[in-house]
Amino acid sequence: MAAQTQAPGQGEPRHGLRIFVAAVVLAIVADLLIWFVLGPHLPPGTMTSSAVENQRAIKLMAVMSAPVVVMVIVYFGYALVVWRHREGDDEDGPAIHGNTNIQTTWIVGTTEQVAERLLEYADAGVDGVYLQHLAHEDLETVALIGHRLAPLVSAE
Repeated sequence: MAAQTQAPGQGEPRHGLRIFVAAVVLAIVADLLIWFVLGPHLPPGTMTSSAVENQRAIKLMAVMSAPVVVMVIVYFGYALVVWRHREGDDEDGPAIHGNTNIQTTWIVGTTEQVAERLLEYADAGVDGVYLQHLAHEDLETVALIGHRLAPLVSAE
């Protein structure tokens, strides 16, 4: 059997649809639980007609906010499970082709793409660039620049 190669992005599951369906189902369950189970026990109780109206408003706000909270939790959980780093997978992902206006101002891409662009600048006569990384505590990215990008663009 010959190994088949796929182009980047082919055969990928529809992550957005998966996240949306899970979030909708869980949001409906959360809304029903909030309204029928938690709702009667929310403050300020039902001692007066004013308290009843306040409790109804609080229940309504809780039901309206539940889908947002559920979506954030579902997305975070999905990202932790599906997009986590796997042992032995130290390669860059597939190239992301995006907004060309941003890419002319900033050099964005995989280490190979950034190196290629920097070498184009060098061929055009640019003799220096300034690499800016604002998250100074993110030493992983600094190491990536030093270990993977610098060797690709260093003078031979």
